[in-house]
Amino acid sequence: MDFIGCLDERVGRQAAKRMLPMEAGDVAATCADTAALEPWIDFAPSTPPSAGIVRLVDWSRHYYQV
Repeated sequence: MDFIGCLDERVGRQAAKRMLPMEAGDVAATCADTAALEPWIDFAPSTPPSAGIVRLVDWSRHYYQV
């Protein structure tokens, strides 16, 4: 929900949410770790999600002239 909260804040309005029960295949939590992949592909993400959301919304507004 952090992602949606950041997006709501940047867009300036709250998304309509329908909270539904977990479905088969939904993941409540993950321990995903890309550390082993980073040296192999010579890339490590460094943009925090909140900064990425700001950039995404700004780009979208400019691209779609909103």
